[in-house]
Amino acid sequence: MELPVSRPESRLHHCICQGPLGAFLDELDTLLSSFPEDGTPVILLGDFNLQPDSSQLSSVTSLLQSFALTQSPSPATHKGGNQLDLVLTRSCATSELTVTSLHVSDHFFISFSLSCPLSLNSANNPPAVMFRRNLRTLSHSSLTTSALSAHPPPATFAKMPIDVATSVFNPCLSQSLNSLCPLVSKPTQLS
Repeated sequence: MELPVSRPESRLHHCICQGPLGAFLDELDTLLSSFPEDGTPVILLGDFNLQPDSSQLSSVTSLLQSFALTQSPSPATHKGGNQLDLVLTRSCATSELTVTSLHVSDHFFISFSLSCPLSLNSANNPPAVMFRRNLRTLSHSSLTTSALSAHPPPATFAKMPIDVATSVFNPCLSQSLNSLCPLVSKPTQLS
């Protein structure tokens, strides 16, 4: 892989090669969670090995969208006619994307131009802190049980005006989320 960078800007580059399906979603979620959310451009490249009929395709797509990653449109990247190798970006744009067979691999060579805004990072800015919940570990039934046990009985709740019911329910939901899936914070690291 070749990634020439002509300007000394903060930017994250990662390459992905998906092995056996197993824990791929959790590992990808962990990787994406490590990216700063301060506007730093992100470029994620790799062999995601997701066949069009893969059961994981919608889960991966949803996960990528939740981190504001955009997939660059491309033709097939594999000799089997599928788009297995993806170019994903956040806060930058690709253009002139081409794929070329190299005859030494069943995957094609991907080439593109990349346009990223100037970095927002400055030596005067304090380090940013990222907060997130790992919702993939949250059980729907546990959340439901916890939230329902914390608010008034359904008969009482149903009689409340909507604004009162909302102001009662939201803290119950927050308390349940905090106990089952607490916020985790960590300083972002810019490269």
